[in-house]
Amino acid sequence: MSKFFPVPQIIKPRPDLELTVFQCQEIVVQLDNILPGAIFEPHQHPESQMGMIFAGCVEINVGGKKEKSNF
Repeated sequence: MSKFFPVPQIIKPRPDLELTVFQCQEIVVQLDNILPGAIFEPHQHPESQMGMIFAGCVEINVGGKKEKSNF
């Protein structure tokens, strides 16, 4: 694996979710392909998270407040 151009790792933890993960030193970039209708149980992340939507829309609940993308 290159130190600066990591090879992606494909992970499919469930039928409606495919993760493409790139790890470079301490940084992890993860692209999620979430199929329509997918539902996730409430959960938390110990580290900071940032999301970007490339297509479709999503509704999330952050700290008890629902947020919906408007694309």
